[in-house]
Amino acid sequence: MRTWLMTFALATTSAFACTESEPAKNSPGDCAGGGGLAGTAGKPSGGGQTSGNGGAGANAGSETAHAGTVSEPAEGGAGAGGDAGAGGEPGAGGDSGAGGGAADSWRLRALTYNTALAPGFEPLVPERKPEVEKALTQAAQQLDLLCVQEYWDGAEFDDLKDSVANELPHVFRQNPVPGTGACTEQDLGGLVQCLGANCSDADGPELVQCAQEKCSQPIINMDGGCLGCVLGHLEHKDFTGCLGEAPSDPALFGGAFDVGLLSRYPLLHEEALRFDAYFVRASALYAQVELPGLGAVDTFCTHLGSSLGVIPYHGPHGSWDGEHSYQVAQLLAFIARKNAAQRPLLLLGDLNTGPASAGPSPLSAELPLDYRLLLDSGLISAVTEPECTLCPDNVLRGAGSRALWLDHALLRGFEARISSQVSLTDTFPLGDATSPMPMSLSDHYGLRVELTKP
Repeated sequence: MRTWLMTFALATTSAFACTESEPAKNSPGDCAGGGGLAGTAGKPSGGGQTSGNGGAGANAGSETAHAGTVSEPAEGGAGAGGDAGAGGEPGAGGDSGAGGGAADSWRLRALTYNTALAPGFEPLVPERKPEVEKALTQAAQQLDLLCVQEYWDGAEFDDLKDSVANELPHVFRQNPVPGTGACTEQDLGGLVQCLGANCSDADGPELVQCAQEKCSQPIINMDGGCLGCVLGHLEHKDFTGCLGEAPSDPALFGGAFDVGLLSRYPLLHEEALRFDAYFVRASALYAQVELPGLGAVDTFCTHLGSSLGVIPYHGPHGSWDGEHSYQVAQLLAFIARKNAAQRPLLLLGDLNTGPASAGPSPLSAELPLDYRLLLDSGLISAVTEPECTLCPDNVLRGAGSRALWLDHALLRGFEARISSQVSLTDTFPLGDATSPMPMSLSDHYGLRVELTKP
C-alpha cells in the first residue's frame, strides 16, 4: 500500500497470539478465516530507516540453483552483527542450515507475493485483481506453498482461494478485528472544508492522493481513531457517522488482516501472532506442513509494517522504524517458540527490510539493521544474490523510484539444494485493444524458491 496509503497512520494494538483451539482473550474469533491487513509501506521517514512495497507480472530473473544458500548483506546493507547463522558459509556438502532433513527425496516449492490489492488506496485494483488471480492460479500448479500479502478484502481472497483450490486446497487466514474511533465536529470541519475546496472531483486512490497532498495538516491534527473512521467513509465523503465518542483503535478495511497462507498439504497446529501495529492489523501466520519425504516443516507467512509518510507516529514504539524493529523482535520470539523442536523452518513474506547491494543491479538498503537481526537469529536467505522485488522497471513504481529487496524467503534446518527466482514480473494489456497500456500486476514482484533433496 506504499503508493497511496503512505500518508495515513496506524492504530495501537497490543500483540497477542491465538491458536485454532484457543482464540486470544482480547479478540474472539481472531484466528478464523476472513479479511486482511498488515504493515503498509511508505516513504522514508526523516533521518531514519525506510520502508516500501513493490511488484508485478509473471516470471522474470534467471533461476540460479545453489546449494546451502546463505546470503550475506552487501557492503552498506546492514550493521555489524553476529556470525552465527547470519548469512554465513554454505553448509558442508552444499546443504543449507544445520538441521535434519530425511533420507527420502523431497521437494518444496514456495512463493511469496505482495498483491497491492487495497481497494480505494492502490490504483487499478478492479482491473488488476482478476489478472493477479489468473497469474497466481497458474503459478499454483508448480507450488506447494503460497504466502500472499495485501489481500485486504475478504471476498477477493475467497476468490483466490477458490481459484487455486485444486492445487492449494489448505488455507489459513484470520477474521477481521474491527477498530473503533470517533471525531469531534472540529476534527471533521477542517478536513471536510479542505476536501471540498481541493478534492471535490477526486475519487478512489486519486482522492487519497489529493487528501495527502492538499489536506495533510487537518489529517495530522486528527486523533488516530477519528482518522480511521474518516478513511472508512472516504469513498462516499460523508463523515457524519464518525461524530461521537469511542475508544481510539483505528483499523482500516474493517480491521482486516492482509496475509494468507495456502498449501498443497494439510496445515497443522495453526497459530496467528498479532503484531503491535499503529493503524493497521498486522500479523504472522504459522502452521506445520507435513511434506512427503521430509516430514513436518514449521512455516511462517507475514507482512511487517512500514512508515506511513507524513502521518505522525503515535504508537508506543517512538517511530515507524521503532515499530518495525519491535515487530521483528515479536516475530523472532514467535519463531523461537514455535520452532523449539528445531524442525526445518521456512519464513515467507514482505518483511519491509533488506540490505543494500552494489550490483549487478544496485539496491538501496531498507531498515538494514532489522534485516541483520533476522539473519543473526540463525535464519539464512534462500537468495544467493540480492534481487530487486520493489523495482523502478515496475509500471506501478516508475523509473525514479528506489530499487529495494523487501520480499524474502528465510530458512533454517534444511539439507537441500535451493534455487530462487524473482517472479510475476510480466505485464498485462490495459485499456483499449487498439492501443493497450502495459500494466504490472502489483507494485511488487514475487519471490519463488525451490528446495530439493534428490
